[in-house]
Formats: sequence, C-alpha cells, structure tokens
Amino acid sequence: MQHNELQHKKNKEYFILFQKLIVLCLIFLVLNFLFTKLKIKNEPEVATYLPRCQYFIEIKNTHKNKINQLDLSYKEIENNFKNQSIILHEGRSFTNINNHCDTNENKFKKIAFIIPYRDREKNLRRFLFNMHPLLIKQNINYGIYLIEPDKDIKFNRGLILNAGFMEVIKTSVNDRKLNSQGGSDFYWDCFIFHDVDMIPENNLLYYTCDEKNPLHLAVTLRQNNYSFKRYWKDKYFGGINAFSYEQFTAFNGFSNLFFDWGCEDDDLRERVRLTYGMIVKLQPDIGRFYTDKHEIAFKNQNRGKLRMGRALEGLSTLKYSRVAVEKRMLFTRIKIGYNFSHYSKQILSTEQSDSSEDSEVIVCSFGSKPELFKKSHKKNRKNGQLVLSNDICVVDRGFRDSIKPLENKGKMKIISHRESQAKNI
Repeated sequence: MQHNELQHKKNKEYFILFQKLIVLCLIFLVLNFLFTKLKIKNEPEVATYLPRCQYFIEIKNTHKNKINQLDLSYKEIENNFKNQSIILHEGRSFTNINNHCDTNENKFKKIAFIIPYRDREKNLRRFLFNMHPLLIKQNINYGIYLIEPDKDIKFNRGLILNAGFMEVIKTSVNDRKLNSQGGSDFYWDCFIFHDVDMIPENNLLYYTCDEKNPLHLAVTLRQNNYSFKRYWKDKYFGGINAFSYEQFTAFNGFSNLFFDWGCEDDDLRERVRLTYGMIVKLQPDIGRFYTDKHEIAFKNQNRGKLRMGRALEGLSTLKYSRVAVEKRMLFTRIKIGYNFSHYSKQILSTEQSDSSEDSEVIVCSFGSKPELFKKSHKKNRKNGQLVLSNDICVVDRGFRDSIKPLENKGKMKIISHRESQAKNI
C-alpha cells in the first residue's frame, strides 16, 4: 500500500514536471515568434528570388564574365562599339533585343547608373568598355551618369550620390527623348549607385532593383579574395547599391557629412536597416565583382564620430550647385559644386551632441513600424539639439515645433516621452 502511494506521488511529480516543460516550451515558442517578428535583423538576407540574366548559358558552360583589361582611349572604345553595332547616345541605350534577360517578373526596365567620380580616368575607360556591351545584352533601357565634384573641393561620396540622384531626375524631366509628353514625370524607375572600379565577374548578375527592399549588389570583391565572412557578410554595404525612387527617399538618401573616404556606406546600411528592418544582398557567387586598381584616397578623420545623424540629414538638407554638363557618346558627366564650410557646421554640431546629459525627451522614429525602436539609447538636451543615438531620434520638448514639418511630410513619426516609456525603450 505504501509502495503504491509512493509510486503515485512520483507519477504526480513527473506529470507536474512534464506540464511545466510543456508550458516553458510554449513560452519559448511564443517569445521566439515575437522576437523574430519584431526585431531588426542583424544578418543580411540573401536575395535568391531575383531574376537572373541567362543570356550566356547557351554559349558556354561557365557564367564567368571575361573582363577586358585593354587600356583604350575614348575614341578607340567608340569605334569598337560602332563595329559591334552598339548604339549609344549620351551614355544611354534604348534597346529592344530579345533574350533571356527580358522577363515579366521584373518590372524595373529603366535603370540610371550614377557613378561618383574623380581622377579615375583609366578605371573609367575600362569600366565603360566592359559595362556597355554587358548592359546592352540585358535588354534594359539605361543611362550612365558621372557625377564629379568641382576641383579643389573635398570629395564626399554620399553628397555626390545624393546630388547625382537629384540631377538625374531633373535632366530626365527636361529631356524630350525621355519625357516626350512633358509634365513633371521622370523617366528612370531604378537607380544604381555604382563605383567606377567595379565590374561584374558573373554573367548571371542582372542589374535591377527589388520591389520590396533596397539591394546590395557588390557582395564579394576580388580585392578581399571574395570573402563573405564577418564584416563582409554582416556589415559591408558599399560599392554598388540599387534603389527605387520610393526606397531611396524613404530614408532620406545618403548622409552629406562624410568627407574624404569612409563610413558613408556604414551609415547608409543603418538607414536601410532602420527603415526596412533588414539589409538584402545578392547571392555571393552572383554579386561577385572584379575590383580595378586605383590610388588610395584620404580617409575620413571623423569616421567614428558621425553616426549620430542617421536620417536627420541627407536629401532633405542637400545644398549643391550644378557647374557643368558634358554629354558624350559613352556617358553624361555632371559637374557639381558644394560648400564644405556649410556642412562642417553640421559635423561640429553632431560631434558636440555626443556627450550630453540625460533629460526628459520626445522620441521619434523614421519608420512607421513600432518594432523598429531599439531599447537602449542616450538621451540628449543641448540647446534644443536634435540628435540620433543608436537608431533612436531624441529631441528636447522645446524643439518639437521645428520638426513638425518633417512629421507632416511623413519623414518621421513622433511619439511622446510617455509613449516611449510604455514601449519600454
């Protein structure tokens, strides 16, 4: 009798333990679901669903793009293209060639290539000689635009690309070949920001935009032995990026504050991640690029200090002037000017705001989804200064009226300090 009672007691304990395990498993599954739904992904998503260019498959068993490294003059390149019946006008091609790249799955058929440029003449000629024949075969309408800062002003890749984006839109509105109906509509539906020293090595790469997310194309590079580990997998977002108009304007474009070389692509990655919750890359074997040699540029001395201003400045605060436009068969070159001292004040303001005291704040996000809020951030009060720290925009109460216009334009969403506490951020 006593033995049966002990056995019954043990069975009851086992049953209770089993129930607890079931409850813990359910809690884990629910938390895991919520976490994966709400978090911003740190690891990039590899885009396996995008269309690929298949025109090379029937010719050879390999997809390797043979890169021509001849150092030809512009005239020699033009004559070579004429012999191949490659028809170009101001660096643009409007083709009706039928091939496997023409797919109804991809709605982006009008691609503007925006190239930040300075003193890379040899790289440029090699780029043009290789890229035009490749793009012609992809059955897309495209244009190549060089955006070059005026001489004697500091190079700023992000600012140059922002200006290039604006200029390409303006020129397409005013160009009767691109906008025969007149009005304010612009021609291009996909904008690819492309460094001049990169040429694709895989013929399966198809230059396009993704309808859902901004896209990183230059995934593995020859200069880094095609590594896809650590930084190159998780953080690298430079070289070549593709955006629709809606995507690029959603996070206010590039930062204008990174002068000389470095970090504007890291800032861009965080803008994209904050707005879309993830970054999306081509498959490493598809987004494989030859990188041409060039001189090392000056590094940005403020590389580690300027990551506070994500999405607060960019397209909406861009100030530049168009200096000249040069239209050639192989490209259109747009020269721009900008005032370094204008942006240096913003850089100084950003640096000063990094060491401020805690205070009561209003918190605002640049996406429309609450899941984009991060839990930890520094609070800031500095003469009504508007800053961003760890992906959270923090403003003094007295500064709220001045950012209302941005909220009304959908540039940001403001929530109160009480709401921020309720969301536990």
